[in-house]
Amino acid sequence: MEALKGKYEGQRCFIVATGPSLTIQDVEALKDEKTFGLNRLYQIYEKTDWRPDFYCYGDYKLYNSNPISLSDKAKENIFVCQYMTKLAQTSGKIVPVWNNWLDHWYNHASKQLRYTPDLLKGTYCCYTVANAAIDIAAYLGFREIYLLGADCNYTGSKQHAAGIEDVQEDWAMREQSQKNMMLGYAFKKKCMDEQGVRVYNCTRGGMLEVFPRKRLEEVLSAPRPGVGQ
Repeated sequence: MEALKGKYEGQRCFIVATGPSLTIQDVEALKDEKTFGLNRLYQIYEKTDWRPDFYCYGDYKLYNSNPISLSDKAKENIFVCQYMTKLAQTSGKIVPVWNNWLDHWYNHASKQLRYTPDLLKGTYCCYTVANAAIDIAAYLGFREIYLLGADCNYTGSKQHAAGIEDVQEDWAMREQSQKNMMLGYAFKKKCMDEQGVRVYNCTRGGMLEVFPRKRLEEVLSAPRPGVGQ
């Protein structure tokens, strides 16, 4: 972890979430960029030869109920939650990150949020693995971070880029999860602004308006910061 600090200082990266708005064309366009994949994004792999440089897997309950090999899911490092107890560390790519849930274990609607820029101390829960990925990206030195596929919309039946249907019927829980995610993103924006890290949203549609919007095509046509300087 220490060796990774600031490794990509001043560069840009893309955090690719699993929202249904994400397309194969979008990820194919990112082949020359530094990218993060999240949770079950690997379920689109059969449709593309694109692979992210980094992977963040934070849904430990899902993983422990269905452990899979992670070593082939990213080209460089794979950051995992320490509660993934069934993880077989078969690759040096695996980097455990301590995730502190504060009181969110017991109070899912809690507004208690914290942040530390020192990844050696771990991350704090902000209600979505994308926020943990933002922490990691900032620690690695990225100063421009672009979100893609971060729909933040639980109202539809399709909840995943791979077309997976959401079987959760508790609409009250869906609504609360959506509110919590927005709360977490707003807090994360404040923390990143204070660090001089710019976070933008390139998601096609969706409900996340906390971060400034940019079109993916516009970003990709601009020079990459920190490269060749």
